[in-house]
Amino acid sequence: MHIDPMVHINFNGLLSDVITNGAWNFPAEVSSVPAVSSRLSSIVLPSSAIPDLLSCPLAPNGKLTAKFSFSFLKSQTPLVPWASVIWKPCIRPSHSFSFWRLAYGRMPIDETLCSRGCAMVSMCSLYSKNVETSDHLFLHCDFAVALWNWLGLQLHIGLDVSSVQALINSLPRQFSSQVNDMYLAAIVHVIHSIWWARNRHRFSSIGVSLHAVQVKVHSLIGLSGGISTGKCIAIDAPILDFFQGTPSLQVNQRDCAGLLETAYGALGEGKHGWIHY
Repeated sequence: MHIDPMVHINFNGLLSDVITNGAWNFPAEVSSVPAVSSRLSSIVLPSSAIPDLLSCPLAPNGKLTAKFSFSFLKSQTPLVPWASVIWKPCIRPSHSFSFWRLAYGRMPIDETLCSRGCAMVSMCSLYSKNVETSDHLFLHCDFAVALWNWLGLQLHIGLDVSSVQALINSLPRQFSSQVNDMYLAAIVHVIHSIWWARNRHRFSSIGVSLHAVQVKVHSLIGLSGGISTGKCIAIDAPILDFFQGTPSLQVNQRDCAGLLETAYGALGEGKHGWIHY
């Protein structure tokens, strides 16, 4: 605006300092500049004091808020239908977190580490027949295929293992809410158990057999079905009984050093005790 630089460096006040009784009160050095005076004449001051606010023409109401700034700077990710489904009280949060990391490609497997610049030789830790990728380890490895086929036989359904989303979509919806929770938990538990078996093979000298993982998953499914807050109708009771989960079973899970999975609660028929699986 052609303001003298020597005057401009002294502009360190507030806007309220140059407004007096509803009118502009700039120093003569500033108001005498034609560009400034013409701009000031086009600005209408409010008749009463109003609070200051941050404005943004891109905001819906013209106000710049922290929420709008965050959503504007953050990259938009598509909403997925399973995001709010996998977090249930009947599923351990660590297991749901494993599913979430797999679905978003955040599992620290060889494929992910190589994409971040780690130079390493990749090999599937379970059967050593392929490079370790998310699809191979959790869906297409011989170990994973045998586990998914076994789970499909246990649940009496056909599982689509083409993708993680396809696994969720292949679950039936005609059962009661408690059985639906148990079927969803079965998918999540298998994902976590494959990850657990992979880490045991890679970081421990003691490997894990397919049968051991099947026993582990079977017990996890039974516990999830038992502590589900959903409703169960009489026709679905045999499904719960098959996995040793009854509608009245209440289990409080606890962390216990040295045990892989531990729970304590009512086991039925008035008995209480620890479950180690």
